[in-house]
Amino acid sequence: MEKIKEPYSLSVGAYQYIMVPVTCTIGNFNYQIAFDGNHNIVGFSYEEYAAKEPIEDNSIPEEVTETEYSFSNDGFVIPGTFTTPKEGSNYPVVILVQGFGASDRDESIYENKPFRDIAWDLAKQGIASYRYDKRSYLYSERMAKDKTATIKDEIIDDTVAATQMVKKLEEVDNSRIYILGHSLGGYVIPRIAQELPEVSGYIFMAAPAEHVKNYILDQYNYLAYRDENLTKEEQEEQKTLRNDIDLLDKPKDIPQDKMILGAYKDYWIDLADYYPIKAAKKIKVPVLVLQGERDYQVTMKQYNKWKDNFEDSDNWIFHSYVALNHFMIAGAGEPKSEEYRARAHVDTKVTQDITQFIKDSKEKDLK
Repeated sequence: MEKIKEPYSLSVGAYQYIMVPVTCTIGNFNYQIAFDGNHNIVGFSYEEYAAKEPIEDNSIPEEVTETEYSFSNDGFVIPGTFTTPKEGSNYPVVILVQGFGASDRDESIYENKPFRDIAWDLAKQGIASYRYDKRSYLYSERMAKDKTATIKDEIIDDTVAATQMVKKLEEVDNSRIYILGHSLGGYVIPRIAQELPEVSGYIFMAAPAEHVKNYILDQYNYLAYRDENLTKEEQEEQKTLRNDIDLLDKPKDIPQDKMILGAYKDYWIDLADYYPIKAAKKIKVPVLVLQGERDYQVTMKQYNKWKDNFEDSDNWIFHSYVALNHFMIAGAGEPKSEEYRARAHVDTKVTQDITQFIKDSKEKDLK
């Protein structure tokens, strides 16, 4: 060992990682220590070498204003951030809904904050937004003990409550409210739409179109077969995960105390008969579908299923981006999770397309 460089911390959902960069004569690496939301050590691993990057200026842009607003729902208090342009009023507003797992309002992934990027860029283009911490991020212990929780508890109910709260804000044009769902948040947009018929439009961003088991299996297969040098322990973990995924075919047979991908039996029973494409046929307001072509988590296969079913519908618009990954951040080469560690930002083309979609939706309403 030659040198231990300055440690630094990163966050992914409810987990915190301490990274210790080490340089050696035989190669460099990062020693990673993982902590859960209760500050318990939950893992050690060796990762690709990455030294601490210079501190980035995270101050709010001059042309943007942010205000903290919370809402209450089902005994939970959920804090969030309302972002607006500094000038003007009566803004259209986008509610940002996170994907799978416990996530903060910025949908932080290591040093990247995709939802904050989107909020700030939209504000610069005259559009307000509201993003909030996910219930499972704020109340991880309480949620983990609830064996009856479903995706309605995890995502849908709080999206509805957030929307109802935002509608009452005086800065908002409550006839122009849009919902953006990323990943799992996009997956349940058709169910959210049933609860919020007054919403002006929906934005599916890296949203699965198939039954839940199928897209989880696609991601599993990609990760399992990308690395040909798995240890015996890792191979056993992959086998266990695959067996768990197979249980999703018959969720009623899942043991009551067994967790699969962080959720209990009732969660998977609730999703067993949910088919997003079928449910989405009831959406009559404008819909925008966004997809990164380098996304290995929700692949182009999912995007193409949306497109195959709705491309001829007047109210659906589609955009895919050659260089972008699951978080709408540009990259190159073979897609892999390690690229999420590099500090970067959501591509501005994405927010430009969202802005144009909202502008066009208003023009259609005026005709």
